Amino acid sequence: DKQTQRYLDLVHQYDPGRKLSLYHAYGVMLAQIFVEGLQRAGRDLTREKLVDAMETFNGWQDCLGPPVTYGPNVRGGSNTAAFLVKADVKNKTLVRATDWIQFEKPQKIAKNGK
Repeated sequence: DKQTQRYLDLVHQYDPGRKLSLYHAYGVMLAQIFVEGLQRAGRDLTREKLVDAMETFNGWQDCLGPPVTYGPNVRGGSNTAAFLVKADVKNKTLVRATDWIQFEKPQKIAKNGK
């Protein structure tokens, strides 16, 4: 997809020998979110301005990962999300089969099971 291609282009431009991994891609995604938050916060950065800026994310999708939302009670960036892939056996590759699928975060279960 567009974001994956953008990620690959950035890696090839700035670190052409890099061995790609899930951890590297995840780090790039987190950096993209942080940079967008900093840009939204403006030049006279304070903690409060950064928090306020991050709380303007509402389904933001201009990064490598799933849509990002922050708010007063939403500090994880998004609910759990995934997409499905299917095997292309002939070409020995995986092909993305769905858009992002959002899942609600499970509620904590008390020790007594309630």
